[in-house]
Amino acid sequence: MHKNKTIGAVYKINKIFIEEFSLFNQIFLKNQYLQDICFSNSAYSPSINLLKYLLLNGEDIFEIRTSSILLHTISLRSSIQGLVTKAPTIFLTWISEIQTSAPSYDCLDKYIPKLADLKFKVKYLEEETGVGIGAFFKDTQTIESIFNQLKNLNQIFEKCKRDFQKREIDIIKGKIL
Repeated sequence: MHKNKTIGAVYKINKIFIEEFSLFNQIFLKNQYLQDICFSNSAYSPSINLLKYLLLNGEDIFEIRTSSILLHTISLRSSIQGLVTKAPTIFLTWISEIQTSAPSYDCLDKYIPKLADLKFKVKYLEEETGVGIGAFFKDTQTIESIFNQLKNLNQIFEKCKRDFQKREIDIIKGKIL
């Protein structure tokens, strides 16, 4: 996961997961998820696939392999639950890292409306309702849709560049003040 040392959004997520998993020595991905996350021909890196599966399937993607006492197993289960709870925040970190390299501040929101809606809910409704951030990530269809649209990030960035250039030309021509 961390071999290539690529900087940017994926690197940041790799780092977060390495820090998290350094604490887990008896927690493993279930084989079916291990294959999908690490060895599939996905558009995403294993760390982003892991993030996606955490958001969509939660703690079901893990298994605990230990012969230790029940108290230790409960502690490991609690560690998994903690990671699942952090997944929405990790996702938003990834999105904000992507946004920093976008051609315009509103690029992702403009071309991925479900992402804009999700960010709005997290930012404003969390304060009003007092519910945790995870509540806004329960709609797995929305999460799946956002991930599917992010597969086309290069195309989205190209559209945003064209929009920005058009806006600059309109400003020069006096069409926009």
